[in-house]
Amino acid sequence: MLKRGVKMDRTFAFAAFAISAMVLASLAGIAGASQVIASCQHTALTDFYVTGVSWIGNSSRNFTSQPIAVGPGSNDVPIQVKLYNPNDCELVGVLAKVPLTSQFTTINGSSTAYDYIGNVQPYSFFSAVFYLNIPNTTQVSPTEGYYEPLDLYWNYTNDSNSFYYSTTFYAPVRGSTGFSINATSHGLLAGSVNNLTIKLRNTGSGYAYDIKPSIAASSSLNPVGEPGEAASLAPNATAYLTIPVYVSPGAAGQSVSAQLSLAYSDAYGNNESLQTTLDLYGVAPASQVSLTSQYEDVEEGVPQNTSIIVSNSGGTPITNVTVQLTPESPMTIIGSDGYFSFPYIAAHSNVSMPVNLYVASSSSTVATLSAQISYVFDGQAESGTRELSFLTPGAINITETSTALLPAAPTQGGIFSVTGTLLNSGTTSASALSISTSSVNGISVLGANSTFIGTVGVDSPTSFTVSFEASRTVKPGTYTIPLRIEYLNNLNQKQSKLIEVPVQIASSSANSTFVTGNSTFVKGSFNRKRGDSGLLLIVAIIIAAAVAAVAYMKVFRKRTGKKTKQHSKE
Repeated sequence: MLKRGVKMDRTFAFAAFAISAMVLASLAGIAGASQVIASCQHTALTDFYVTGVSWIGNSSRNFTSQPIAVGPGSNDVPIQVKLYNPNDCELVGVLAKVPLTSQFTTINGSSTAYDYIGNVQPYSFFSAVFYLNIPNTTQVSPTEGYYEPLDLYWNYTNDSNSFYYSTTFYAPVRGSTGFSINATSHGLLAGSVNNLTIKLRNTGSGYAYDIKPSIAASSSLNPVGEPGEAASLAPNATAYLTIPVYVSPGAAGQSVSAQLSLAYSDAYGNNESLQTTLDLYGVAPASQVSLTSQYEDVEEGVPQNTSIIVSNSGGTPITNVTVQLTPESPMTIIGSDGYFSFPYIAAHSNVSMPVNLYVASSSSTVATLSAQISYVFDGQAESGTRELSFLTPGAINITETSTALLPAAPTQGGIFSVTGTLLNSGTTSASALSISTSSVNGISVLGANSTFIGTVGVDSPTSFTVSFEASRTVKPGTYTIPLRIEYLNNLNQKQSKLIEVPVQIASSSANSTFVTGNSTFVKGSFNRKRGDSGLLLIVAIIIAAAVAAVAYMKVFRKRTGKKTKQHSKE
């Protein structure tokens, strides 16, 4: 018999019994059992709440399944309907049914979709997953969607009746997103900052939002400014985004691969990203006289000795060469006025000009050095201006200010931790800092080999802890544990530093029992305290109830006895 339950009034006795059942359920929960409330009334009205709907990338019932974007022409895609059972009964053999009323169909063309869910615990979340086809003729817009009915069927334990519940859910159809990505120009001038322009076309059927491109740094190419962004991009629409990049002088005449990442939100609000490679090439300056630098970086706040190289790439010598170097703020030249002269530079040769460059701390990531060059070529006086651009990463100086062992004297078979403090005494923050280590000679790492710290600001002490375990067979003595620190500077350039921590392992005969036992005790005592406090509370409640009952019975017997004596006298 198919029923839809009716609510019943609960008496005071039933409420008391339910409270007792909840106490027992709590005790069972502490013991690790699933929560089943024995006093549930399955004749009461059963309601369900739809808590979310999303198209997902796989058929898992896990609530963390990755949502995806779908649109017309998407076939056999799972849609997950998340529900909550707010009732106090376990539902047995739950079956979900969707009699499709919109344009959706199942993979075999049917207009009804099913999903057998199984048993659902009281007061729990669960989900139903249906595989649907979306016809090519389905309408798409940023707010488009369809309401579909959802019927649920189930039984209760020891009850031959079947029950059902009907509700609806909203299935959004906002379109999928795809991109066509190309560079408008593939040639980049070597030794200079270039504006790399990306042509971006939305080839999907849905909108894309908050589109943010980025270029990964490489030996030939570095991003030096904020890239352009697009707030939204409609289907079949095109956007042009500009990314400032510095191209190394050594890339002249060479191919340059740019690793482009594109972050965006699809029409459903899911955060997505894609990566692609742009094939570019470096273009050499047109003149036969060029300037290059020995180094491409000048770290902020640190004097940099380098050489500026004047090259004659032509087949004819040049004479009476003069060069006046003029740095632009925040760069300066230390100990020189920047003037150099050379009587002669042979064909296909070069000369060097030693300079000491210094860049003050600033918000800029590029510094410019201008050069006014004059020379005589084939009897004609020539002159011109050249510019050299330098990347100016902020100075990062990570030092280890303190290191301690806990316990101070690790032993064979014991667990110990290395705790330290890092200090960045540079001029800019180190981002994405992580500490990695490895097992050495009988000392193994507890947990992951790498610990992510995050951003370490200037003059901000940052602590870290890495745990190890010494094997019982490790020989007593001094061991060196390597800690490799890796981080990114403000130009997203990866840098690293190695710290070596000496550890003295003692024999376990003296105090290994204390060290190992203490570690076990600390962990165990925490768990026992948390568990025991709950058990003690429940036991206290039960004892109090028993004492009250005994007291009540004594009073009741006394009153009954008095009444009996009175009747006897009469």
